[in-house]
Amino acid sequence: MQPLWDQMSILYGVAVSQDNFNDLLDCSVVYYCNNFTLPEGVDGPFILSMNQAQAWQWSYTYAYPNVEIGAQTGIGFLIKDIYDALKRAVAQASSNVEESQSSNFTNFVLYSGHDTTILPLTVAYRVSDGYLPHYASTLFWELFKVDNNFRVRMVYNEKELLIPGCDSVYCDYNTFLKITETLLPNEKLCQYIEK
Repeated sequence: MQPLWDQMSILYGVAVSQDNFNDLLDCSVVYYCNNFTLPEGVDGPFILSMNQAQAWQWSYTYAYPNVEIGAQTGIGFLIKDIYDALKRAVAQASSNVEESQSSNFTNFVLYSGHDTTILPLTVAYRVSDGYLPHYASTLFWELFKVDNNFRVRMVYNEKELLIPGCDSVYCDYNTFLKITETLLPNEKLCQYIEK
């Protein structure tokens, strides 16, 4: 990162470090996307190199010391909410057709976040593309019932994602649960942290 920060320091005319790198990247993307004037030498390819460096750094952080523990200590609490919502939906859909038509049936759950929410989710499920999520990115978990079997599909910016361990982009529900359970905070993790 230091060579990039040194180059940025020259181009921006300020000392660049971990403390201000992300702010400069965010501002540069906004300026670039809106055709505002940027310092000479700061163009699309340079901003992309900044983006890739930040994505690498954050992805490494989110996967430290491994993907499971990184998720459990970070984004795992949000993953638990998503996991619980999917389990509720399956329980409701499996219990009674009439109940699924009632106003109490959960058929849509919405969470809103930032690139710092989407990236750790894609890292946790091992489907990150190596770039920071762009503005207005979307990440969906869709639940389907196919021949009396439930399946989960993960879609990022309109692209279906094949989660490692799943047999297709329409992941078997029980397989998806097993993968997700490795990402959830748990008591074993507390023992790991206390050591």
